[in-house]
Amino acid sequence: MLDGLSNRAAKSASLDEFRSALNSDESDELPNVADAWGTDSEETWRFLQHVHVEHHPREVLGGLVHLTYELLVQGDPDAAIDALGSWLTKHLQEVLTAPEIWAYLSGAGFPRRPLAGDPDTLAALTATIERQRRRADAAQPAIGLVDLVGVLSPTLTAPRFTSTDSASRS
Repeated sequence: MLDGLSNRAAKSASLDEFRSALNSDESDELPNVADAWGTDSEETWRFLQHVHVEHHPREVLGGLVHLTYELLVQGDPDAAIDALGSWLTKHLQEVLTAPEIWAYLSGAGFPRRPLAGDPDTLAALTATIERQRRRADAAQPAIGLVDLVGVLSPTLTAPRFTSTDSASRS
């Protein structure tokens, strides 16, 4: 339906021309689209002019879903898809947030896969480093620490140099 509406909108020069080109099903559906988008007829027509609908076979979409879950969750992506699908079926007509969905997936044994460059992963890593620094600072004795590197290996603090220049040997 959206494909037909967008094609007709793109081919029409005015809202009236667009309305006259619609068949009865599309005319009936247009107010539903406008309500869903929160727009009036004119704005809906303008938006529809920029909509491009692509049709993909079910198998291709299934493959994309599988690859996405493989990237996002740890564990078997098919099992995660099945688990989430059955959970979502129980929560139809409810508003769900991303943290609620992630909490369910984690509890079901499919924790979020850490992604390089992901702000959440970087934030967690930074928090871990800061926590370790605080723990190390708290465990430091009041009198301070002994520099064992200089005591155990004097060569690290006072390196020796050997000359290979023949003129310096004479």
